[in-house]
Amino acid sequence: MPRHKPLSRDEAWKWKVKGPADNAGLGMLYEPGNWGDLLKAAVLAPLVQRLVGLQPDGALKILDPFAGKPFYPLTEAAALRCRLLGGTALGEALRPFLERRQFPSAGSLALALAARPGGPPAAELAVYDLEPSSLREWRCEPAARVLAISSGYEALSAPEAEAAGLIIFDPYDLFDRWQEVLPRALALFPRCALLFYLYNKSPRGPGFARRYLSFRRALKKGLEPLKEKAWARLYRAPADAILPRSFHEVIVAGPRDRLAGLEAPLERSAAELAETIWRQGVAEDPLGDLSLSVRPPFPGGPLPGPAIPGRGEGHQSV
Repeated sequence: MPRHKPLSRDEAWKWKVKGPADNAGLGMLYEPGNWGDLLKAAVLAPLVQRLVGLQPDGALKILDPFAGKPFYPLTEAAALRCRLLGGTALGEALRPFLERRQFPSAGSLALALAARPGGPPAAELAVYDLEPSSLREWRCEPAARVLAISSGYEALSAPEAEAAGLIIFDPYDLFDRWQEVLPRALALFPRCALLFYLYNKSPRGPGFARRYLSFRRALKKGLEPLKEKAWARLYRAPADAILPRSFHEVIVAGPRDRLAGLEAPLERSAAELAETIWRQGVAEDPLGDLSLSVRPPFPGGPLPGPAIPGRGEGHQSV
């Protein structure tokens, strides 16, 4: 079988929003506000609230070396996903951003979750991203500091990693580069909490499945010597409600004495999201548009949650 040369950075497919003017400098490889972003947010919310609560007098130091942009334009599909979560804790956490027609990055959401009204900052965020336009936007955010590094992977060896109470680690290519990342990440563990995002491509074929199982075996091998002091959980959601060809996964690990007891709130938050996705796929109109990644509740009726200012009830094909 012939081997194909990988696409260069400039040749690779890029996701675009509907309005051409909004695409300037975006350079996205995926749609912000997809189910994977929402799974990260669902896990991040209870995690940040726990870590901030453990240090009422100091600021939680957060490191996000693949930060993307602080905020993204809210698409019709992302807005509908968020509205389907209306009434959940995650839906409430996202509400202020949706009202501004934005979808927050993980770092921006973490800062919002950690906020102490009227008090000193409860979190300090150190960020990096490969895109210069993203760094320019982060430099305009007073609560964030841009790292002087040349790659997000370098951040695991930076002083900020040693001092962090939480590291958010979600590069595009962790599924393909975990061998070089996992040992460096586990070296920081269990001194701080880690949140990993992995795009699991196992359903696409046996080669992907073998790669994923190798990752899981290596993760287990790395965690087993630390199990007396370490706490770890994995949460999963399908990438699509109808025909999932991949899964979003979030792995949370950290010191047992700081994270023990988080099982119930984390599972509840992740389960609310999983049920939302499941309800999207359990029943549908066979005459409907197969290109839609998000559908209104079947067979119809009002959506839960607040209306998004300036948005209608339509959805975007992706």
